[in-house]
Amino acid sequence: MQSNFIQEVEAVLHLIKKKLPNSNCQQALKDLVVDVAQDQQLITVLGEFKRGKSTLINAFIQEPLLPSDVTPTTATINIISHSEETDIQVVKHTGEVEEHRFSRDILQNYTFEGAEELEKVHHINIRLNLQQLHEKLVIVDTPGVGDLNEHRLDVTYSYIPRSNLVLFVFDATTPIRRTEIEYLEEVLKLKFGEIIFIANFIDRLDDDELEETMEYMEARLKKIMKDEPFQIFPISSKMALENPQDPDFQRLLSYMIQQLEEGEATKKKMALYENRFQHLYEFVKEEIEQIEQVRKASDEELTIAYRKIDELKQRQERDKETLRQYMKDRQEEVISLTWKSVDHFRNGLVEDVHEVIDMYDGPKFQNLIEKQIPSMIKNRLKNWVITYTPQIEKLIYKLEKEVVEGFHTMFHQEIGALRASHASNYLEGKAYHVQTRSGSSNMSVTAGMITAGAGTILIFLSGGLLLPIITMAGFPFLNKFLSEKKLEALKADVIPHIDEEIDKIIDNLKSSTKQYIEDEVHHIHEKAIIRYEEMVKSSQLTLEEEMYVRKQTSVSALPSIELQDLLLMKK
Repeated sequence: MQSNFIQEVEAVLHLIKKKLPNSNCQQALKDLVVDVAQDQQLITVLGEFKRGKSTLINAFIQEPLLPSDVTPTTATINIISHSEETDIQVVKHTGEVEEHRFSRDILQNYTFEGAEELEKVHHINIRLNLQQLHEKLVIVDTPGVGDLNEHRLDVTYSYIPRSNLVLFVFDATTPIRRTEIEYLEEVLKLKFGEIIFIANFIDRLDDDELEETMEYMEARLKKIMKDEPFQIFPISSKMALENPQDPDFQRLLSYMIQQLEEGEATKKKMALYENRFQHLYEFVKEEIEQIEQVRKASDEELTIAYRKIDELKQRQERDKETLRQYMKDRQEEVISLTWKSVDHFRNGLVEDVHEVIDMYDGPKFQNLIEKQIPSMIKNRLKNWVITYTPQIEKLIYKLEKEVVEGFHTMFHQEIGALRASHASNYLEGKAYHVQTRSGSSNMSVTAGMITAGAGTILIFLSGGLLLPIITMAGFPFLNKFLSEKKLEALKADVIPHIDEEIDKIIDNLKSSTKQYIEDEVHHIHEKAIIRYEEMVKSSQLTLEEEMYVRKQTSVSALPSIELQDLLLMKK
């Protein structure tokens, strides 16, 4: 699928180099080829602790990389990839990166519960020369659900929206736990690709037990997955590591390979790449049509059009300032609408927290305040992000579309029949590839569309800004009040302090969403200025080339351009 697409893009690129050597699309098409060729395929492995995830990953890479026969369980996020280099990169929360030569002792020191530096680690990159791993394949090994502290849970959520496949590993010898179901429900909200369920440890079951277990697991998962089809594979990760040709393991591998090549995530990615290519293709058509139009124009029409271009250049700064002010006003509108939603969310949250506290009549009030209320706030906060982020993106997309249409209208009015409508497709659509002044892509499919929606904000704010480690533990007055006051009096004193903590979280949420919106609008503004300058420059060059050719009768005309050549490339 990808190879055929790359060939198609390269064919159009070859035609452009030959017929349109000055086309602005050349670099964008080259970047598209590079992005498709280098696009990583993420496999994220999830599940509770002691589910055999490390052994399963070892079976995938056919090497006992991750220790799996020890009592402490994996406690960091490990990102495993193929590389000619062999090393371990320990990425700290501060952004500091420690590099080590690969050593299993070093890996165990950093990755398992009880490790000295564990709380400072954000994630670990493990790069090995593993020929059995495709160079674009990346495996993300996550801590068990029961092992996750609040911060590592948030980091785990940042990988799910970017994964081609999510492997959710169960223990076939035990019933599916409530915590596994709750975690799976969260994953379903954020997933991009397919979820594959794995029932591990089947070597511990006889045939009758295995059949009964699979019927039970399929029934439980159907209730969660509803109408969405799913696959569950019974395997023994231990047997797969000992014998990679194990039939159960081979069935899993074959299905995974098929999904990586043709599955849901791959189709979504290819649709985005194809959409990006279609915009470029339409833009090239416009370039050809514009040049043909210029060649048919009279000398007087060329002179008038050139004068109009010069007038546009003269007033560039004024137009840029107008655009800047317009986008600033629209940005404030988006922020205002978002903050109204945040305020509404805050009022509902406070009301619900008060109700929970008021109705509580049990003996574990301290547990309610220190654990249950923070968990409730965190889940509500996460749900707001998942629900409201698409609304923010719609508002930003609307602004982007208005800028596109504004440019197109302006050029239509100024240049008339000879207008250079380079912007009409260049900015249209969130999936479009954008080239900055440096020539690098700053809106690639992986970084942009694949993580769009709730995943975008969760990733953008995964450092704890939006989903902080919420805790009410340590209130200095709490223990004292517990011994000195009755429950109702204690409730009245605790509520103002909880309200204060909620307000801090809401302020943080507002600050984070404001930063997100400002960054997105700034990105659109930057693109718009670049496209404005490119439109003026490209139109001027096209007119100058035609005028030069007409004056220099001894100079051969530019290579003939046949629009049909381009159209044939897409058949």
